[in-house]
Amino acid sequence: MIVADLLHPFPAPYGREWPQKMGFINGTGNLVIPQEFDFSHHSKFGPGGYALVRKGRQRLIIDTNGQTAFELPSDTFNVWNIAPDEAGIFPVEHRIDHASPWAYVQDGRDRVYRGRSKYYAMDLTGNIRFEGYITKALHGHYFFKDSVSLSAPQGIMNHEGEVIVPAELHYINSSPTEPYLSVMRDGNFGVIDFAGNEILSISKKVTRFSDFSRVSNGLVQYYDDATKMCPSISLDGEEVGHLPPNQWMYYPACPTLSDGLALLHWERHDGDAVYVDAYGGYMLGDDRKPIIFSPEKRMGFFYEGLATIRQDDKAGFIDKTGAIVIPRQFYGASDFSGGLARVTQTYDDHSSQRYSFINQAGEVVAQNF
Repeated sequence: MIVADLLHPFPAPYGREWPQKMGFINGTGNLVIPQEFDFSHHSKFGPGGYALVRKGRQRLIIDTNGQTAFELPSDTFNVWNIAPDEAGIFPVEHRIDHASPWAYVQDGRDRVYRGRSKYYAMDLTGNIRFEGYITKALHGHYFFKDSVSLSAPQGIMNHEGEVIVPAELHYINSSPTEPYLSVMRDGNFGVIDFAGNEILSISKKVTRFSDFSRVSNGLVQYYDDATKMCPSISLDGEEVGHLPPNQWMYYPACPTLSDGLALLHWERHDGDAVYVDAYGGYMLGDDRKPIIFSPEKRMGFFYEGLATIRQDDKAGFIDKTGAIVIPRQFYGASDFSGGLARVTQTYDDHSSQRYSFINQAGEVVAQNF
């Protein structure tokens, strides 16, 4: 699905001005927010219609018109680069000792804060809605942890800060197509909804987060150590197919479906690659045989119906028939998002961040140089 009204970060070329500036273009390539903010890879619009940007020392939240919706106080910092959601709520860290020089230590070129902090959910009026360390906002709910440790288990809160699911989930993988979560708890995998109801019982034995996938179009996969395969199951527990595990890691990994297809590598590092659907069916050519991509072709995941193909230092795009629909002509190419992909023509363009944006017909709709 293409989100037509998605705004894309549009940086000025590197070196034209320091700090490097950025604005935003729409899906047709028109500059709708001027290049007046400091460039950051994290400045993206979220589903709530807001983006986090910087302008000098100011840390701002802007709307899709480029207007400032809120300026963060000097002692308050956004957490995990999470923009305000549809309710205008976003996570912050309040640095209690922000004004104290002793609260900072030098780590190489970085000045790192080591003082006391409090973590909250804040709204666009600056009011604190509830206390908590939030790691993600999705579908009107918030993933949270009881500690800032990366390995700490997660739970789920609502807009009022009420705990719906206790912080006992060791991994959460959200679905791109449905309001469901693939979760791992105490070495078991299952699927829950945002109310904490078990849609698929958390009872499938797994070892690590790569042993199961996110829900995609009503189906989910997990690695079965007994069969050395990844059964594809519906949310009522029915097995509808089997997928071979990916072998590109040091241990078997469940394939990740993107746009309905998973990219499989037969061997670690330089194995042949194929695309397979959730039922175990391969992407077929005109001869009705599976299309196998040799190791010299570096394949990408499908997004909005197209996937990158890279060979001999040139990238292009294929469709789901395996046909090259945008010729291999780019030094670099991102995945399609909101109808556009960001590309560079040469290594010098790439290193200088001279970007072009193309549509799905391969037409250049915007350039930043």
